[in-house]
Amino acid sequence: MQSSTINLATAAPGVVTLDILDVAGTVVRSYSSDDPVRHPDPALDSAAYNRLCQHTPDAADCGLPLYWPAPPMVISTDAGMHRVSWDLRYTPIGAGGGPSGGGGSDVGAVPHRTAAAVDAPWAPPSAYTVRLTVGGKSYTQPLTLRLDPRVKTAAAGLVQLATLTRRMYDDASAAHWAYVTARALVARLDSLQGNEVDAFKAQVEALAPAPVRAPAAAPGRAGPIGPPTLETVSTAMLAAAMAMQGADVAPTAREVAACDRAQAESRVVLQRWAALETTGLTALNAKLRAAGHSPVVVPRVARPRAPVERQSPANDNDDDS
Repeated sequence: MQSSTINLATAAPGVVTLDILDVAGTVVRSYSSDDPVRHPDPALDSAAYNRLCQHTPDAADCGLPLYWPAPPMVISTDAGMHRVSWDLRYTPIGAGGGPSGGGGSDVGAVPHRTAAAVDAPWAPPSAYTVRLTVGGKSYTQPLTLRLDPRVKTAAAGLVQLATLTRRMYDDASAAHWAYVTARALVARLDSLQGNEVDAFKAQVEALAPAPVRAPAAAPGRAGPIGPPTLETVSTAMLAAAMAMQGADVAPTAREVAACDRAQAESRVVLQRWAALETTGLTALNAKLRAAGHSPVVVPRVARPRAPVERQSPANDNDDDS
C-alpha cells in the first residue's frame, strides 16, 4: 500500500482526481472525489447494511462478518490534509472500476481493517508519477516502486512477467470496452424496427449478450463455459493475468500457454465485432437510408480518463513515499 497526502488550501471548486501514471504517461490507476460509494457501507453503518443483506443476501460482503470491512477511501474536496492510499494495483476492469467488497477470504482478515478485494494485477516495480488535478490544474510528483530485496528472480524473468501481465490486462480492458460499446449499440437498435435491424442486433447480441447476475467468481477464475463473447474473452484474459500474480517469478510454460489461448480466442471474437461495427453496420445503414430512415451510429462510451500533459510539481501534493 502506497500513501500520499493531499493538502488543499481551500475547498476544491470541483472534482479532485489523483492518477498514477507509468513511465509512458499512461494512467495505471485513477481515483476521484466523485467515485461511487456504497450507501449504506458496512464499515460505516453495519446495522443498515445488515438489513440490506436480509433483503439481498448475495450483495457484496453479506457472506462476511460485517465487522471485517475497512472504511472506504474517499477523496475529499474539503480544505485541509487528506491521505490517499494506492493499493499498488492497476485499475479494475468493469464493475465501475472499483473494488467488489471488503474481501472474500478469512486469510489475513482484521476487524474493521480488511481491505476490499481487487481483481486487477499488481503494478510492477518501476518509476511512476502521481498526478493531482484540482480546479483544472494538475500537479505531479515522482513515485518509485522498488522490488522486495528478498526476491532473487532474474531480471529477464521479471520483465517477462511484467510484459505479459500488462499485455493481457490491456487486451482484457479493450475487450471489455468493446462489450460496453456493443451493449450501447444494442440499446440504440432497440428503438428501431425491421427484419434487417433484428438480424443485425441478433449478431451483436451474440457477441455481447445482456449481463446475467451470477455469484461473483473468485479473483483469477475464468468465466462461465459457453460460446465466446466479448466479456467472456475479457474475463479469460484477466484470469490468465491474475494467475501470474502470486509471486515475483517468471511465468511458467503453462501460464504462458494459458495467455496464448486466451489471446487467440479474443482475437477471433474482436475480429467478428470489428466486422459488425464497420462492414455490417455500413450495410445496415445503407438499407435504412434506402427506406428513408436515419443511419445508426456506434455510441461513444465514456472510458477512464486519458493521460493529460504533465505540469510542474505541486507544492501542495506531499508524497509520503
